Amino acid sequence: MTVSASAPLLDWDLARPARAEAAPSQITRAETTSLAQLQPGTVGAVVDVALDADLAGWLEAIGIGRGDRVEVLRRAAFGGPIHLRTHTGGEFAVDRALARCIRVEASAAGEEKKGAA
Repeated sequence: MTVSASAPLLDWDLARPARAEAAPSQITRAETTSLAQLQPGTVGAVVDVALDADLAGWLEAIGIGRGDRVEVLRRAAFGGPIHLRTHTGGEFAVDRALARCIRVEASAAGEEKKGAA
């Protein structure tokens, strides 16, 4: 099958923007994940809390707000809560459903301690 140069273009051909593929080394946005996916010993910097204002305000008051660092200490069995330590030293058990609404940029706990020294 051949297509002639005079074949009309379809509207969707014109509406589609050209895609520029970025090489992995050019991507600068940090990878984020939900707090519920972090493993024990991992430190995460909170980048977003997708909850209503009252609940987000309570979390921020206990040290789990945008920009705060939290460390996962333990994960309870059978989908139970996640035991966290906040940057202020407080320890809290956070329900996994709640933790899924908190986006973090993760790093290993050892990396955080080196950076603080």
